[in-house]
Amino acid sequence: MKGHDQIVIAKQGGWAPHSKVLAGYLEVVDQWEDNALFGVL
Repeated sequence: MKGHDQIVIAKQGGWAPHSKVLAGYLEVVDQWEDNALFGVL
């Protein structure tokens, strides 16, 4: 999300403001950036 509000992202993408599905997609993306092995390899 890079600091952007989920409601703003939802509005621009046509999602419901508190979409659980959108939150799930954002969580999947975040797992790659918050990966414990980032920078190890």
